[in-house]
Amino acid sequence: NIATRPQQGNYNVPQSPFSQTSQRSISPAENGAEEVDLSTIAAMTYRSKLLWFLDRLSEFQVVPTEGYIKIEVRRNRLLEDSHSVLTQFQADDLHKYMRIEFHGEPGIDAGGLEREWFALVADAIFAPETGLFTCSGSEALGSYHINPTSGARNPNHLSYFKFVGRFIGKAILGQQSIEANFSVPLRKQILSMPVTFSDLEFVDEELFRNLVWLKENDNVSNLMLFFSISYPGVGDQPPVEYDLIPGGADIPVTDENKEE
Repeated sequence: NIATRPQQGNYNVPQSPFSQTSQRSISPAENGAEEVDLSTIAAMTYRSKLLWFLDRLSEFQVVPTEGYIKIEVRRNRLLEDSHSVLTQFQADDLHKYMRIEFHGEPGIDAGGLEREWFALVADAIFAPETGLFTCSGSEALGSYHINPTSGARNPNHLSYFKFVGRFIGKAILGQQSIEANFSVPLRKQILSMPVTFSDLEFVDEELFRNLVWLKENDNVSNLMLFFSISYPGVGDQPPVEYDLIPGGADIPVTDENKEE
C-alpha cells in the first residue's frame, strides 16, 4: 500500500516524505539534526526502519495550537472540490492537522470523517473513468502507473497529479492506509532512481516480452515498426501518438538501431 498504519505509537510524517535515498549520509546541514548513514538504516529490519522513518519525520509535524487546515467538500463533487482546496494551500500549511467537512452535513471530525474522505478520494483518483492512472493486472493485486493519455481525458491533468502528490503526502502524514500500489517504475521516478528496461515488465508484460524478442532476433525490419508508440483515443478523439526519439514516427526499426 502507498501508506500503512503502524501497529503502535503515535507517529506523524510530513507532506512530502519521498526523497532521494541513495547510499549516502545525510549531513546535519541538510536536516538540522545528527548525521545519518543510510546504509546502516537500510540494514535494519523493516519494522525498525519504519519506526526510524516515522520518528525522524515527526519533527516536521506542526503542533495543533498553531492551527489546522479545513477541507470542505461536496459529495457529488468530491474529487473536484478536494483538488481545488488542497492545491491552494502553501507547502507549510500541509504540515498542519486537517479538519474535514462534507457540505451540508452536521458532524465533528474526530477521525472518522478524515478516514472516509481519504478512502473516497483515493477511490476517485484511481477510478478508470478519472483517467489519471491505469492498472496492470487486477485492481486488487495489480499496480498503478500514470496513464499516458491522461491529458486527453483531462486538460488539467498536471494540476491533478500535483494534487495526488499532496494527497498521498497527507495520507502518510495522517497514517492513513490507501488501497493502491504504485508500479515499480513510478516508485523509482518518485525517488529519483533510474528506470531500466527490465522495469517495463511491471507495467506491460506483453510489450516487455515482445521487445525482448526484438532484441534477441534478426530481420526486425520485416515487422515494419517505427520509433513511435500509439495509444487509443478517448471517445471520438484520434489515437495519441508519441515519438520515442526525435522524428521517430518516420524512422524504421532495424537490426542496426533496435537497441535504441
